Amino acid sequence: MDNWLRDCFSESDQEYSDPKGQYEQAEPLYQRALAIWEKQVGPEHPNTAANLNNLALLYQAQGKYEQAEPLYQRALAIVEKQLGPQHSTTATIRENYNALLRNMRRKGVSVPKNTE
Repeated sequence: MDNWLRDCFSESDQEYSDPKGQYEQAEPLYQRALAIWEKQVGPEHPNTAANLNNLALLYQAQGKYEQAEPLYQRALAIVEKQLGPQHSTTATIRENYNALLRNMRRKGVSVPKNTE
């Protein structure tokens, strides 16, 4: 993976993730970062899932719950498949999704039981 891609995403994350009303400026940058990751590493890669999670967090912060939910669902499906249900990245995305569901007054997603 090229460092410029990682740096590009990190810079946009730092600059636009503050809660000072810059969400509208951040949204196209997060969408662009997601498109770049999908093209560079594929739609089922954990880095793509991380970007889906970040865009979902942005939507959630804006109260756009219906837009955030499918992104969390897709991100969670990717990391559960690629990293496993007990991985720390999976746990983070699951907790973010559960926070959204709590905001929506819906039941959360539990951790799958270890089948090994």
